[in-house]
Amino acid sequence: EEGNRMGLEMQFDHCILDHTSFYGLKLKQTLFKHCSLKEVDFTEAELGEVSFEGSNLEGAKFERTDLRKADFRGAKNYLIDPRENRVLKARFSKEDLEGLVKSLGVVVE
Repeated sequence: EEGNRMGLEMQFDHCILDHTSFYGLKLKQTLFKHCSLKEVDFTEAELGEVSFEGSNLEGAKFERTDLRKADFRGAKNYLIDPRENRVLKARFSKEDLEGLVKSLGVVVE
């Protein structure tokens, strides 16, 4: 099934979505552009090909989340454990790799 559970396509541009729950939703190809996504729950969500361009993901929860081909370039403050989430072919900026490897005990300098 393409799209999300309700069959809607969504795009968010410069939105404040702090403390929102997207638990278990199918949000493939959704655009979160320059959004505030603090403390958002993406647990078990399908976020394949989602773009988080310029968004603040401080405290966002990624657990058993499908992030295949998601684009985190330009996003900040995310913390994603690649052992608990599907990250195949996801895109990250070199400058922001700490949010991907911190859970592995790796230090990026």
